[in-house]
Amino acid sequence: ASSCGAEDWAVKVYDCAALDMVRILRLKPFEPRCCAFAGGGLSVPRLVVGGASGALRVFDSLEASSGDYRDLENVHAAGVLCIGFLTQHGISIDERGVIEYWTLEGAHPRESVGFEHKVDTDLYELAKRRTTPVALELS
Repeated sequence: ASSCGAEDWAVKVYDCAALDMVRILRLKPFEPRCCAFAGGGLSVPRLVVGGASGALRVFDSLEASSGDYRDLENVHAAGVLCIGFLTQHGISIDERGVIEYWTLEGAHPRESVGFEHKVDTDLYELAKRRTTPVALELS
């Protein structure tokens, strides 16, 4: 499990079985807003952190340091509020209500999601209604 907060500019990683915090990633000046683990068949789970700038930052290992990351470019134009994963696909929502699908490599997974253009889906519904998301649940 993980948690993040803008107050201390950090992401905290927890071992739930041991009831212990195992890692703190200090990210200043990157302001974390949300975070989620990408597992789904990966040999090493990856932590993805969404920032106030709209950036998505990927830490490829739980042993990573605060400076050992890569950014997924041009996914969001506004601050990221929610992140979730379905198998190898990331789904995130920004403060404008825009929902984005992406892979950990940063590409749009056109071949595996069943649509080529987002306008052919309901992915803009929150943005059209000017609604701000508070949570994202996937199953």
